[in-house]
Amino acid sequence: YQRRVRVDHPHNKTALVGDDRLGPPYDPPGRPHHHLTDYTRWTNANADYDIAYRFFYEPYVVQSMRRAPFWDERFVYYGFDKVVYHYTLDRLGARYTVLHDQFVMHLPHPRDAWYESDGKKASDDAAVLHKLVDSVLSEWGDTQNRDWRLAGQEEAEK
Repeated sequence: YQRRVRVDHPHNKTALVGDDRLGPPYDPPGRPHHHLTDYTRWTNANADYDIAYRFFYEPYVVQSMRRAPFWDERFVYYGFDKVVYHYTLDRLGARYTVLHDQFVMHLPHPRDAWYESDGKKASDDAAVLHKLVDSVLSEWGDTQNRDWRLAGQEEAEK
């Protein structure tokens, strides 16, 4: 869930779901960053449930640090770092289980200074990030996610 305005942190799932100032994270069209969690199902769940990973999924997770892969250091700023991390977890055989009685909150925060410096935004480097993602997919021998970009992105990057 994410906080849209300043509110006290809810102490349980009932309080969280009952507060209309809070809600599931936003997903851009065509990119399942969070929606695979199925927040409608989670709201009513009385038991944990597994979900199938898909490219772009970047849930908040609880995991053993001893088994966690390293972050790909090529993604040092904003963009695709969590997507590639979860892609790596999936390729390594991770299982995604939604905990029915647990939640985390994403709190609003200002953008870091690197996000917009020298008149340039991190999003200006989208073509570079996209090439890095293509490299990761290639390194894993992935042909299934080859067409991961949204329609029209390739033309916009030329």
